[in-house]
Amino acid sequence: DLVNLLAMAIRKADSADPQEVRAALEKLPAYDGVVKHFRQPFTESRHEALTDSDPYFARYMQGGMLVRDKRY
Repeated sequence: DLVNLLAMAIRKADSADPQEVRAALEKLPAYDGVVKHFRQPFTESRHEALTDSDPYFARYMQGGMLVRDKRY
């Protein structure tokens, strides 16, 4: 998800300048990612898109479906 969010910000900024990318990250719209739906990934006061409860272990099932692994 981070790579896609970063790519979106670089396109939005039309630049790879760190200050412009940061400003664009803070203004990204909602994004449906693999890990979760990001209502607003970043803001001026919150630079962490994930919370402590967001990461999880997953595995691919036969046929390519990604499912949460409840053993962890």
